[in-house]
Amino acid sequence: MKMKLFFVVLLIVCLMFGVGSSSAMPGASPLGTAFTYQGRLDRDGTPYTGACDFQFSLWDEADGGEKIGDTLIFADLPVSAGLFIVKLDFGSYFYTGTALWLEVSLQCPGDSGITTFPHQELTPVPYALYASAAPWNGLMDVPEGFSDGLDNDTTYSAGSGLVLSTGTFSIDSDFTQRRVSSGCDVGSTIRTINEDGSVVCQADMPGRNTFSFSTLAPTVAGYVTSTIGSDGLALIVYYDYFYLHDYLMIAHCNDIACSTATAFIIESNAGFASITIGTDGLGLISYAAGDDPDLKVAHCEDIICSSVTTNTLDSIGNVGWHTAITIGTDGLGLISYLNYTTHNLKVAHCDDITCSTATVFEIVSGGAGGFHISITIGGDGLGLISYFVGALRVAHCNDIACSSATVSTIDSSYLAGYYTSITTGTDGLGLISYNAITDGALKVAHCSNASCSSATTYTLDLAGNISEQATSITIGADGLGVISYYDYPDHDLKVAHCSNQTCTTANITTVDATGDVGLYNSITIGIDGFPLISYIDTTHNTLKMAHCSNTLCIPYFRLR
Repeated sequence: MKMKLFFVVLLIVCLMFGVGSSSAMPGASPLGTAFTYQGRLDRDGTPYTGACDFQFSLWDEADGGEKIGDTLIFADLPVSAGLFIVKLDFGSYFYTGTALWLEVSLQCPGDSGITTFPHQELTPVPYALYASAAPWNGLMDVPEGFSDGLDNDTTYSAGSGLVLSTGTFSIDSDFTQRRVSSGCDVGSTIRTINEDGSVVCQADMPGRNTFSFSTLAPTVAGYVTSTIGSDGLALIVYYDYFYLHDYLMIAHCNDIACSTATAFIIESNAGFASITIGTDGLGLISYAAGDDPDLKVAHCEDIICSSVTTNTLDSIGNVGWHTAITIGTDGLGLISYLNYTTHNLKVAHCDDITCSTATVFEIVSGGAGGFHISITIGGDGLGLISYFVGALRVAHCNDIACSSATVSTIDSSYLAGYYTSITTGTDGLGLISYNAITDGALKVAHCSNASCSSATTYTLDLAGNISEQATSITIGADGLGVISYYDYPDHDLKVAHCSNQTCTTANITTVDATGDVGLYNSITIGIDGFPLISYIDTTHNTLKMAHCSNTLCIPYFRLR
């Protein structure tokens, strides 16, 4: 009997808070060293269903070599339709930056012996466990006069600085490493590492938030979405209407703050776009195109997305509205969108990394689909989709491909759920920002479980009789939710920084009040750990960027 094993390793630890980090949130449980391994087991070409005995071990070579550490044994591990999932914890000791391979052995009922599969290389996903012990790689800025505390001190150029948690830090030109026993509080940066591993902290200089306009000619832009590319620089997709020509555009930022950007045309007569970064490190964009729109996807051919390959995924009806895209735990794109003809909610599961084709499912029928769709992958590894249809609703996918979903109403108050945006918090639960038109409020819903069958809602900002519009949420470098939104009464761009994991309250900051600004905003976190917000400046009819100078997005913020 022939058996085949396909796998993907899932990250369940946060890169910003490495093992042993001193920068974790007060009261939060420390992150462990486990990662999730998910695989598909085929026997004679057919997905297997049953329970098998599994063994997992680490090796130092791709073929043969020596076993490292203990063997993890899982008896009677369930396999359903070929799919299984297990949490592996070898500890953090072995993640030192050297290459490692995983060996999987199993025996199912009726097998005459144990089957051992070829070693599988551990790619950088589990190596996020190594983040707190990694050498300085040039992405971390340090203050002027930074010293390694040795006789051969190396002084680095000035920079914005990041808070360094405990771990091993490369401290001189020949990459000598020293274990750091403590870090610095938010608002200060390590200046010197002493021989005993203690640090001398220096308060950061207060800075201002910076703003930049699109490098294109003045243009009316909308439906903005952004992410950080594999080169550490932002990619922004937006709708451009200029001189009676409408284009779906992508802009690649030329620096961390996006003070300038280079823009490329994806397709004309297209909009409702969403972008993510695929497992190949390249941008993947879902969007609607044409007068009677089809759902299409564009796969970037390089990091800056100077050219794309486009494919049509769904052309049945008026489809592709309010599309949102993410990468599933199988490493493939998962796209949610509205069929405007039937008002049903649909999902396209990409068949390959470039999404040249996809399998389409209608997960909400009967005209009960909705607008302002947003998608994330929950802590259970399944898709979680927020949308508005008379109320704020969430669809929890029942499998990786999202062939079906279970729908829950989260906020049934009148006209609550406009401009939803969903992410997954550090607790593995969904966190949704949205506005409630009747209350004129920015609200957030914190899911009570992985399927978000229920949630607790909180009002973060009251704007009066007319509510905020266009919300966007992400998780900040401190592990707390950060929401950008458009305050309609004042026509300002604002940011709400959650005060805790569930976001019961938030610190509200007006980021930009120079004219009518903030519509169609999108927030992401740059490699410096600070929010980067793309949005529309309606006064000047152009795309605009705001780069925050700290996690709170408060200009000249400094702890006293």
